[in-house]
Amino acid sequence: MIQIYKKQSGTLHQIPSFTRNCWINVTDPSPEEIDSLKKDYLVPDEFIEDILDIDERSRTEISGRWLLIVVRIPVYEPKGDATFFTVPLGILISKNMIITLCDNENEIINDIIEQKVKGIDIENMHSFVLYLFQLSASYYLRFMKIIIRRTNQIEKDIRKSIENSQLNNLLKIQKTLVYFLTSLRSNELLINKLQRSKLIDNTKLDEELLEDVQIEYKQAIETATIHSDILTGMMDAFASVISNNLNIVMKRLTVITLCVMIPSIFSGLYGMNVPNFLEDSKYAFWGVVSASLILPTIVIVILRKIHWF
Repeated sequence: MIQIYKKQSGTLHQIPSFTRNCWINVTDPSPEEIDSLKKDYLVPDEFIEDILDIDERSRTEISGRWLLIVVRIPVYEPKGDATFFTVPLGILISKNMIITLCDNENEIINDIIEQKVKGIDIENMHSFVLYLFQLSASYYLRFMKIIIRRTNQIEKDIRKSIENSQLNNLLKIQKTLVYFLTSLRSNELLINKLQRSKLIDNTKLDEELLEDVQIEYKQAIETATIHSDILTGMMDAFASVISNNLNIVMKRLTVITLCVMIPSIFSGLYGMNVPNFLEDSKYAFWGVVSASLILPTIVIVILRKIHWF
């Protein structure tokens, strides 16, 4: 889907065709729309292929009239197997337009289109790029708060009963945090590179906005790192709990087996059709029964004193 926007009377309006200083947003493009980007706007083939590659890293490159900036953004997909993941968002800048290209619909672009974010000026391309970075960091933090709440709920459930589904959910969350942390660090390096490089005019950068973006990313990285470490420790602790519970179960089964084995020995020994010194005694049956009850009781008392049962 290709949408063209222009700032008019201080607000963002969708327009039917290209005009100077417009913003062209492309989401989940069809083959025809990709051909349109190549033919109508002369976007290089390799730029489009790189942006649509789900594993493309954060980077910047210049080719002819186009400056390419790839930033990895978080995406929320409630119906998918992995609820949170990251995708590349391509930002293509030329003298008279800016194009954003992403293979997935995302909240960052939607917030700009719905004008939920104040102060964004698509005609100031350098400021627009910084706002995209800032929105990306904000959504990383927002999604991590959701992840933390889910982790706390799973932790409460696990304390009552450890099930495979809960452990699988923790593994998914841990995987998500690793993806988030990797993307955040890559984006932070890209911001620092853009600040130092000559690919963009640093005189046009809003220093205060740039500082805010850097602070947001540092906070997001610290949050992701802390909770990733906490989750790793939690998984190790639960693995120890599972192992300890298994040891307790095996110990109890061993004690039960030992207690059951004693009556079995007596019943087997004195149930054989051979001389056993009690075949002529009228108290033989009750003696065997008594021994079969008394000896296991003594064993249970001893094991309880040594805290084995």
